[in-house]
Amino acid sequence: MSHDTIDRRSRVRGCLLGGAIGDALGAPTEFLSLGTIRSRWPPDGVNGFEPAYGLAGGAITDDTQMTLFTAEVMIEAARARLDDDGTVEATRRAYLRWLTTQRDWSRSSACTRDVARATRASMRSTPTTASPRSTAPRVAAG
Repeated sequence: MSHDTIDRRSRVRGCLLGGAIGDALGAPTEFLSLGTIRSRWPPDGVNGFEPAYGLAGGAITDDTQMTLFTAEVMIEAARARLDDDGTVEATRRAYLRWLTTQRDWSRSSACTRDVARATRASMRSTPTTASPRSTAPRVAAG
C-alpha cells in the first residue's frame, strides 16, 4: 500500500469524522427558528455536544447517516467498477436500506418529519415491491 493511498484514506476518514462532529454539534438546533436558537444559546452559539431528539449529547442526524451510506456506495462502485447506471442503482438500494433504519426512536416528530420531507419524496418512484438488494448492480465494460 503506497503512502498516497494511506494519506487519502486518512483524509477521507477525517472528512467523515469532521462532518459527523459538525452534524452532532448542530443536531440540537435542527428545525428550530433563528430566534429560538438565539434564545437558547449564547451569542457564540452551540459550543459543545448537547442532547438532541431525546438522546445524549453527540447524537448524529440523518445527514451523517446518509453520508455514510453514500460513502459505502462510492467504495462499492469503485471496487466493482460500476458504470453510471449501476452506481445510481446501488445508491438507490443503499438509501432504501437506510430508510428501513429510520424509526422514531425518541418519539420525536423531528426525525420522521425530516425523512418525510427530504427523502421519501425522492423515493416515490421506487416500486413498493422492490427490495433494497433486488437488482444486481451493473458492472462497467472493459
